[in-house]
Amino acid sequence: HLSWPNFAPPNPLWGKGNLEGPGIVFTLTFKACDWIDDPKNDVPAIKLLDTLVSSSEDSKFRNRFKILPVLRNMNECNLEGMVKSIVSKFNGRPFLSTPCHKFSDGELSQMNSKGQLVKIPYHDISIDGYLYSYLARSTTHVMLAKSSSFVIDMGFIVEAREDEEMPEQIVSHLRLNYLDAKLFPEWKKDRSCSEDQAGATSPPPA
Repeated sequence: HLSWPNFAPPNPLWGKGNLEGPGIVFTLTFKACDWIDDPKNDVPAIKLLDTLVSSSEDSKFRNRFKILPVLRNMNECNLEGMVKSIVSKFNGRPFLSTPCHKFSDGELSQMNSKGQLVKIPYHDISIDGYLYSYLARSTTHVMLAKSSSFVIDMGFIVEAREDEEMPEQIVSHLRLNYLDAKLFPEWKKDRSCSEDQAGATSPPPA
């Protein structure tokens, strides 16, 4: 999951950043290839991924998770000024998601084609964009208004640090084509049941 604020961040000179407010949530699902468990496929990046997934939730190894965003059609996006300079500088450069991520593990129950209940383990990574720096948030906020013209490749990597872990490789990837942030469905927080009950049982105003 990737959550990102959909409002301009306050200037850090005037106090702490705002960690609450409207945002956009991307839920991405990846399925491992069937050959990933074959011992004949001796791929260092797969071993790193296996270590990441099997490590404890508080393991320092999980701080190796990296994100690689690439804006493929920058010349067609009408970026200007400081935003264009920042995107040009960091486009295609991977960065560690720590300390803005959270890991969790679980199981999904599902019926297979034979009518049998099977349990499918999953590994969840949640990235909280509200915790990112003012520069990252302010740049992204400006870009969201032009997102319908973007073609973005997003790669995910487990950082390699030792010689035997090289070469560093992408373990999952997706492409986002011309997403218009203005057309995303909106969910608003409903009133709680207690509020409804309070309104139903309160005496009418005099």
